[in-house]
Amino acid sequence: MMRSVKGKLEGGEVTYFTINEKEGELEAQSVRVKVAAASTKQHNSEVIKFLGAGEEGFTFPACTDFSGQVAEVGSAVTSVAVGDVVTGIISLLSPFSACADTCDVHQLDIVKVPSARSQTDAAACIGPAVRAYTAMMYQTRISPSTTVLIVSGASANGLIAIQLALSWRAKVIATVCGDDERRFLEKNHPDIAQVIDLGSKNSSLVSIVMEETGSLGANAIIDDGVNMFAEEDHETQVPGRPSKHDVISCLAVNGKWITSQPNLQLDPPDSLKLHMRNASVCFLFEQSWSLSTAQRGVYLHILTDIMDKLAAGIIRPHVSRTVQFSDAETVLSSLPKRQIGSTVMYMN
Repeated sequence: MMRSVKGKLEGGEVTYFTINEKEGELEAQSVRVKVAAASTKQHNSEVIKFLGAGEEGFTFPACTDFSGQVAEVGSAVTSVAVGDVVTGIISLLSPFSACADTCDVHQLDIVKVPSARSQTDAAACIGPAVRAYTAMMYQTRISPSTTVLIVSGASANGLIAIQLALSWRAKVIATVCGDDERRFLEKNHPDIAQVIDLGSKNSSLVSIVMEETGSLGANAIIDDGVNMFAEEDHETQVPGRPSKHDVISCLAVNGKWITSQPNLQLDPPDSLKLHMRNASVCFLFEQSWSLSTAQRGVYLHILTDIMDKLAAGIIRPHVSRTVQFSDAETVLSSLPKRQIGSTVMYMN
């Protein structure tokens, strides 16, 4: 029997529970991994509702980003062997959870972890790195002439995006919310062109971006969600997020806005601004790689390149907190909306 923590959608709310399950028969292309570490994150309830097709009580993996040691391989597996240390991302539709003693995953959804790097680092960086790589290499093309605005730069997603953008010699502008996040970014990434505190009433995102870019705007904007309404007292307002109007106003001509807001609504004036800039909007959802069987070779290339950059020290995840598997339900139910770096769960 193995312990596994899963999420459940009930009444529009996500809850977590622990279950003891039997290990089933391993499929030919699958790999059974003894999980050592799993990175935690909040799942968007709207995405979960869609994947569950409105089914009440729909269950899904509590964690998806993991690292561990290969315990068993299927008959057709050639890429890894028993004893290899690997990392990967489980699909949200998988019957297995990364927050478990073991999980079964397709051999093309995992990659070997460099021997010089810890399994905790691998689990902490794999999801944010796939997300950043997708945004900056497949939804736009980052080059030394590119100016990138990264929202929530001190978050797990933001940190890895900043590191990759800087490695490609782009000019980076990042947003934070509060003095702690600002100090952290300025200390660890002094080569960022500008850090903008969206929690300060004295900071104007649009004016600072335009001043920094000579009134040209940012070539690419990667958000971590946006506020749909400009009113500060609106019930849906999330501190530290820019409004969609400010984001559009920061875009350069031919710019790309890469958003994680699944329910984004653009009013006619917003569309007109984008039209006049010849700009475009892309939606960023890193789970699309593992939810689809298409382009698996491309996905494996991304995973491999991420591990190469982790080994070289280009990617340096910041693990702000580690917790035990036994505390999984409590931790997952009370994840903060904002935090510096990642929270990683290790198996005990």
